[in-house]
Amino acid sequence: MEEADVLSDRIVVMVDGQFQCMGTSLYLKNNFGDGYSIALTTSHNTQVKDIIANIIPSSVLTSESGSSLVFSIPKTEMEDLGRFFSVMEGNEIQEDLSVLP
Repeated sequence: MEEADVLSDRIVVMVDGQFQCMGTSLYLKNNFGDGYSIALTTSHNTQVKDIIANIIPSSVLTSESGSSLVFSIPKTEMEDLGRFFSVMEGNEIQEDLSVLP
């Protein structure tokens, strides 16, 4: 989808040779997308995972490699996503997770 965002004005989705839908990438993402992905690089993997689990319980850790984490966030959790970014921007991560509101 990333390449289509850059190279196309309209995207057509076909399945088994049959036309399924057409639209801009924004239209398709809003109507058929399942949420957002957050990619983080941190030396505090355990603390960040705990913070996200507390703020956005429906999040799913989709990838963990070294200091990189990738989470999948459902579209229904947008209010919680804003809270997560507020916590991450405004506080240092502490061992006791005292940054949680």
